[in-house]
Amino acid sequence: MSYSNPVSTPTRFAQSPAAPAAADDRIYAFTRITTALTIPFLLIAFYILYFRTSETGTLFSWNIAAPMSAIMLSAAYLGGTYYFIRVLFERRWHRVALGFVPVAAFSLVLGISTLLHLNVFNRNLPFYTWAFLYATTQFIFFGVWLHNRRADPGTPEVRDFVYPMWVRVLLGVAGLANMVLCLALLINPNLIIAGWPWALTPLTGRAIASLFAFQSLFLFNMARDPRWSSVKLVVEVLWLGILAMATGIVRTWSSFDPSRSSTWIFVIVVALVVIGLPIVYVAMERKVRRMARAI
Repeated sequence: MSYSNPVSTPTRFAQSPAAPAAADDRIYAFTRITTALTIPFLLIAFYILYFRTSETGTLFSWNIAAPMSAIMLSAAYLGGTYYFIRVLFERRWHRVALGFVPVAAFSLVLGISTLLHLNVFNRNLPFYTWAFLYATTQFIFFGVWLHNRRADPGTPEVRDFVYPMWVRVLLGVAGLANMVLCLALLINPNLIIAGWPWALTPLTGRAIASLFAFQSLFLFNMARDPRWSSVKLVVEVLWLGILAMATGIVRTWSSFDPSRSSTWIFVIVVALVVIGLPIVYVAMERKVRRMARAI
């Protein structure tokens, strides 16, 4: 799929050519219904994991002893809540399309983790809800993406920016790094646990692997689709999740091991993303506005 500018101008705006009738860029009703049904579960999970962190033994599917592990998971649920709320009110499919496969990957990894550690889970309502959701949602969200993807015309908006290949390469490399960490935690978490910034169990290690699956698929999608209009929401979701992690570091600092280099690597990476993403976002928005004035 080509995203090159068909207009011979010095800008990176693209005047979208006529697309097939089916590619009307609309969000189908099934997509909106699925989204609306998902939001309450995400909100509840975020509330419990972020605000009732010490009560996961009774309110959640299993007892998460390390508070930062709970907050890490809550960050994904916060980002997911924001993403799906935006899907409900968005009119153009391509602006939200890049999130569904990452959400499916997140669900798949949590489903695998659940099967590998069934003996650790509580036998309560949260667990049975959890088990049902992560046995089904990876198929549902992947199916939603397959169903709605035909609506994407595959062209930039009239006022859009297509970022260059070197940016796409960097995004792909970052996605690959996240995927390697995801697979390492999923396949043999004990190899990673020993050097992790805070205490992990094999289950929490594998649960956190779902975050890296989520992020890696986001980054791969951003590398695949270089339209700023497509990735703008992705950037917002990633930043919101990382911001929740940053506040979690402050709240749970006593659970970190400052003698480990991984602690400082984690803190520095989170800080750089929290500071850097808004700078990139503002720069891109200014570029789009500046180019709009030039048309």
